[in-house]
Amino acid sequence: MNGIGVIMRLIIFLFVFLISFVLPILAEWKIFEKAGEPGWTSLIPIYSSYMIYKIAWEPKYFFIQLGVSFTAVLLTIMNPPAIVLLIFVLAIALTSLVLQFLLCLQLASAFNHSSLFGIGLFFLELIFKLILAFDSSDYQGPQAAKIS
Repeated sequence: MNGIGVIMRLIIFLFVFLISFVLPILAEWKIFEKAGEPGWTSLIPIYSSYMIYKIAWEPKYFFIQLGVSFTAVLLTIMNPPAIVLLIFVLAIALTSLVLQFLLCLQLASAFNHSSLFGIGLFFLELIFKLILAFDSSDYQGPQAAKIS
């Protein structure tokens, strides 16, 4: 393998690393700071999810999401019949998807953005979180987050 091939692979790896890990943390860090929370909380995986729910909605919905995820793990350990597992996994996935969609709408609304921006957050999360982090919108709080 020649030196140029190694350098190209390293550049590609660094680019993927930047997009996959650094940019999402940077975006959440800035969003947390805009909301008056410490930015370093974006570095702690489960706690950062809790903080997003606290900023955008209510923390109780985080615990519902956590319970749904825990139920999925518990179901796979219990090893039920295939049809039962399929039904529960589909129900759990749908519940999780709906909660995530509503969270995106609430997050957009908490920063005084429209529901269309919330839909953008749902489908293109990284791009819209970067926009949310670096635009001039002010944090209104979860009380202002009424889906419109």
